[in-house]
Amino acid sequence: IVLDVDLGISISPLGVMHTLGLENGIAQEYVVASSSVQIWAGGMGTVIPPYDFAAFRTNPTETNQKVRGLHTFYCHLLPPGDRWRNMCHAASPMQLFMILQSDDATYNLGKPHEVESAYNGLAMYPMSLIRSRGKAAQYDSGDDNQRCEHVGFHLSLRNTMYVNPKWSMNLKPSKPGGPTGKSAITTSLYAIVGRPTIMFAILFALVLSIIVFSILFVCPLWMIGISIKSLWRSGVSHYHLNAQ
Repeated sequence: IVLDVDLGISISPLGVMHTLGLENGIAQEYVVASSSVQIWAGGMGTVIPPYDFAAFRTNPTETNQKVRGLHTFYCHLLPPGDRWRNMCHAASPMQLFMILQSDDATYNLGKPHEVESAYNGLAMYPMSLIRSRGKAAQYDSGDDNQRCEHVGFHLSLRNTMYVNPKWSMNLKPSKPGGPTGKSAITTSLYAIVGRPTIMFAILFALVLSIIVFSILFVCPLWMIGISIKSLWRSGVSHYHLNAQ
C-alpha cells in the first residue's frame, strides 16, 4: 500500500478489506486506487470530485475522444518543460469532466472501474505485478520532467488498473490536497498571470461562455418576457374596449 501520509486522514480500514476481497481477485492482479474525495470551496457541497487530478488519466474511448483532445490542446498551450504541463491537469475543465464521469455512480454502478492511472492519496499494488516488471517498474516524471510521478509508475507496469468507489475517504475541507492559502494564491497567479497564452485562453473561454449563455438563456427569456408583456397589454386594451 502506498499512501500520502500528509493528508492526515484514516485509510478507511473497511475500504481496504473490501478492496482485498474484490471479485475475480482484482486486487491480486491489478493496481487498485482509492476514491478519496474533497469538497470544493464555493461549491456548497455540490461538487465533490476525487482530489488527485494530476495522477488521473482516463481510459481512452471513442466516447471521451473529443474531451481528451480538448484537454491535450489545453495542456499543450505551452511547450514541453514548462511547469504548465503539470499544472494544467488540475486547472483543466475537461479533466474535471472526465474525473467526475469516472466517479459518477450512474457510470461505474458502484463497482471498480478501469482507468489508465489514478491515485487519490492511497493505492494498493500487487507485489507479483511489480516483480514481473522488474527494473522497468519505476517512478518517472516523463520526457519533459513535468508528468506526475504516479502516472509514470502506472504506465511502466504496462497493465490496466482500477478505482474502487467503495474504498472512499473524505479529505478535511480545512486540509485539502495541494497548496492552500497564500501558497495556492501565489501558484494560481504565477500559472495564469505569468503566462500570457494561458491568460488569453481563459479570458477567451470566459467571453465565449458569456456569449453562449446569453444566446441560449438570456435572449429566450427576454423574448418570452416581451411576448408576455405584449399579450398583457393587448388583453388590457381589449378589456377596456369591451367595457366602453
